[in-house]
Amino acid sequence: MNELDLKEFNEAVDRIIEDEKKYPLNINLLLEMFSKMKELQPIGSSNRNVEIFLSREETLKNVLNFYKTMDIEYYSEALDYLLQLKRNKSLYIFSGNRNDLSENEREIIKGKGRNEYEEITCEWNIYVPTRLSELKGEDEIISKNKDMIVDSRTIVHEIAHCFDKTKTEGVFPIVASAKTVKLKGTKEYEQINEKIIESNKVRDVFTEVTAITFEKLYLQYLMEHTSYPKNNIRNLLIRRFNSSFFTTCVCYEYLRIAKIKEEKGYISNNELEEIKKEFNVDEKYMNMLTGEIIEESEKFSKTKRYAIAGLFVPTLIECYHEKGVDVLKQYIQAVKNNSIDQVFEVLQIEKNEKGIEKLIANVKKDIETFNPQICKENEEDER
Repeated sequence: MNELDLKEFNEAVDRIIEDEKKYPLNINLLLEMFSKMKELQPIGSSNRNVEIFLSREETLKNVLNFYKTMDIEYYSEALDYLLQLKRNKSLYIFSGNRNDLSENEREIIKGKGRNEYEEITCEWNIYVPTRLSELKGEDEIISKNKDMIVDSRTIVHEIAHCFDKTKTEGVFPIVASAKTVKLKGTKEYEQINEKIIESNKVRDVFTEVTAITFEKLYLQYLMEHTSYPKNNIRNLLIRRFNSSFFTTCVCYEYLRIAKIKEEKGYISNNELEEIKKEFNVDEKYMNMLTGEIIEESEKFSKTKRYAIAGLFVPTLIECYHEKGVDVLKQYIQAVKNNSIDQVFEVLQIEKNEKGIEKLIANVKKDIETFNPQICKENEEDER
């Protein structure tokens, strides 16, 4: 790597280091968590996969029935979005195969969905792109059916993002849109934004833990309370785990490089060679990794949320199965209180090696629930 690229690379790593200092889980603890997680293996999926197509009515009915079994508070929240009766809460479900998609809709499709909250105006906007457009040669089915089971999962996921968000103390809603427009870009707006960021640091780390926990509980609900093909639902659960697993591997590499930068002060070509040996990767992969860090260092904190979810969700669900919905409420309140210590206390995890071992043990227990069934199905298919 030439000197100019090296300089740019080191500056990008510095941005990651500075960003990590803002959050309540330090680099050393995260590195230890991610290193243990990446020692595991992705879960093999079933050879069988029958797509599940739903009418819009059935999609929304499934979402509401699930939340109703969870808790009346969560059911009421979901109902607000599905009935669209409140001006500050909207759910926009749209097809991804339209020819007139806006740029914003195209971005939402890339992310598979979006939950937006405007703190100043207290407005929630949930966007869910239906996934039928991803299936090729299914025109006849698309014309008769609106959704797939994965779309209902996305709705559950995005609604759950609303649960752990709290109004920042001292920030008052400005109802008139004209006032909001005038405020944006001003020093006052920047100060408000800084306060909002400060009071949501824990949520910024754990927000995907909350959403993916409800998502996973929803899929388990469908397995137990519907006659839909279980292999499809199981494969959705597996895909979520595998996605978190691979994200963890990437996040580990980013943080390990950040740790080396902290220790060395500057990463030269010699250090890059040592890193390549440590990661046991070739030159092509190393070039791709350094290029991604340069281009996407600012996106790292968002990516990291999914790695953290992969680690913490099995433990939170284990607590839920042991103690019921109250433990979910306690966890969500801890996030809303912006208290990392309360989160660990609710989950009965220590912020040390012992706590990490408990997280990993629950991840392994979760993996074990899939492998015997997958092997059985694949063996039957081979026969």
